[in-house]
Amino acid sequence: MMKKIVVLVVFLVIFLVMVVMGNPNSVDAGRPVVPTPGGSTSDQMNALSAALSQVSSPDMQKSLQEKINGLEYQEAVRASGIANPAPKAKSYCEGAPQAKESDLLENTRIQGILDASQGPFSSQMLRASNQWQGIFNAYWFHVYAGSSGEETNNGAVIIWIEDLNQLQFIPDPNPDGALTITAEHGTRLELTTANGYTRYFDIPAQQFVSDIATQLQAIDLPPIPTPLFDPCVQ
Repeated sequence: MMKKIVVLVVFLVIFLVMVVMGNPNSVDAGRPVVPTPGGSTSDQMNALSAALSQVSSPDMQKSLQEKINGLEYQEAVRASGIANPAPKAKSYCEGAPQAKESDLLENTRIQGILDASQGPFSSQMLRASNQWQGIFNAYWFHVYAGSSGEETNNGAVIIWIEDLNQLQFIPDPNPDGALTITAEHGTRLELTTANGYTRYFDIPAQQFVSDIATQLQAIDLPPIPTPLFDPCVQ
């Protein structure tokens, strides 16, 4: 009896499998079949619209409309990109910062003897009569002539190396009142005392000297930084 039951169950299972395999659409019978046409976006939209007009199932209509909406959005994005293309990237030099006004003025600074102006120091240190400024070894030098702020009879100069922010007070070795720069001879300045006597000051050596011709050893300066290559400068 038990064998008959087992055989019957086996035959029943085989029968059910054959029924299911013979009707594969039965698994998806409740789902709407949505067409997936090929071709361009326009062709796909036309095909889906034609299918939408022929179906009556709400689920099928909803599925088709969602596909149409998605294609319409893609087409709108594409059309917007064509009508409003992204701006072309500027070249490096076009986008590079422009030269500052201070940089342009740097190239037009006056070199030579100038009227008195108070430098980056207190008037108690030096009462300036006038100054000389110029470039030496790629550095901006300023030499202020005048008298000591504490004793007006003591002439002196202050040398200021602008790029190094270095100041040095150098008194007249033979005080004779305030000093005034009256001439320049290359890197040697000629100064006049309050009583009309002449002094000479050597800029590279940063010291007073007795005449124009005497050679002095220049004071060592740190090397000027190597400027970076600018591809935008012609």
